[in-house]
Amino acid sequence: LESHFRIPVYGWVMKRFGNIPVASTRRPRRLKTAVERMRATLARGHSVVVFPEGTRTRTGRVGPFRDGAFRLAILLGYPIVPVSIVGSYALHRTGDWRLYPAGPIVVRIHEPIETRGLTRREAGALRDRVREIVRAPVEAALEPRARVGASAGAEARAG
Repeated sequence: LESHFRIPVYGWVMKRFGNIPVASTRRPRRLKTAVERMRATLARGHSVVVFPEGTRTRTGRVGPFRDGAFRLAILLGYPIVPVSIVGSYALHRTGDWRLYPAGPIVVRIHEPIETRGLTRREAGALRDRVREIVRAPVEAALEPRARVGASAGAEARAG
């Protein structure tokens, strides 16, 4: 969000690394500015990374995706490359400044999804398709922990 750029040090680092501020309001002029910055970044051959949930998870599960990134990809005609980040929640939870020992963090880069030829009406279906691709490995990694925790709890009660 645009407000993150006003945070001392952090905001400077974000600017330095080429992050694009996104307005937290729906004012057309501010949205147009963000779109033009993204268009210019893509035209220079750089990738744009978007976190379509718009927030960090509080449960480790992938939350609902917002439409903006998908509408933008369709508008600009660029493909979407879904990425799943598996294991990061166990290391650093939302609202906690501490890091916890955890297993590996795995970044899965999925096959690109072409957006050329899609219409704005198809943004919701595209969003849902990408969310499912991203969600599957993240939540599959959570399930074994849940089963291990449940069986350990049962053993403790039985003992």
